[in-house]
Amino acid sequence: MIIFQDGNARDGVVVFLAIGIGFIFGSVYLDGISVRYKVFKEHGILYEVHDTFYPTRHFDSHRILQCLGSNWYQSCIYLKSQKRWMYFDILRRILIKFPSINQGDVLVIGGGGGAVPITMSQQSDTIHVDLFETSHAMINIAKRFFHIDQYPHISIYEQDGYEYILSCGSRKYDLAFIDVFNMNVIPRIFQTDRFISHVLLVARHVVINFGSHDTHIYQLLERYNKKKKIYAYVYKSVVIASTDVLENDVHEEQLTRIL
Repeated sequence: MIIFQDGNARDGVVVFLAIGIGFIFGSVYLDGISVRYKVFKEHGILYEVHDTFYPTRHFDSHRILQCLGSNWYQSCIYLKSQKRWMYFDILRRILIKFPSINQGDVLVIGGGGGAVPITMSQQSDTIHVDLFETSHAMINIAKRFFHIDQYPHISIYEQDGYEYILSCGSRKYDLAFIDVFNMNVIPRIFQTDRFISHVLLVARHVVINFGSHDTHIYQLLERYNKKKKIYAYVYKSVVIASTDVLENDVHEEQLTRIL
């Protein structure tokens, strides 16, 4: 039993406890409660899958696949389906701008946890997505923790998406999303004139996540544009190349046109 002889000391302890409790609840509100499900290694890189729960903001609760100890996400989805996407919301805006894509075919190169195909399927039950991922471990993660195999309109191919695009020939897809990284760098084969020219023939709209501004995607698109007219934009870490003009209403924030 603790007996306070001094009222000021007692008041001080109460204030201290109140501050401590407030700090804990504030941290939970801002940072959420994280639960880690799995840590695994693929291509020499450690990854983790974890959920973050927000008791007072449950719509913000999400599941993430990321490099261990970094802020680099492979995939992330909200635990409750909602209008906005947690991962590449710009794609949702493109689907709104071009509704025909919602009844069309989409190509995704680089799976991770499958966040993009999953959120696309949640938004439209008539869209079909071909997902190409070379990593058997990543495909298993997408099935086990992101439940990608529950979506009948997603076809998963454990094969090289680069070679597939080169073999496609004429236009087959309404949208292609390129999201391939070794750590935080796009493999060089995806930064070549050969790849850019083929992927722009395969799909009407091409979205490339280039992760940072140290690639030469701009120069590749400029060279292609001299052969065949395209429109290219930048939004954050994403390059969008299209045969159609994209207005600024594609996203709430400004798109920067580069071509």
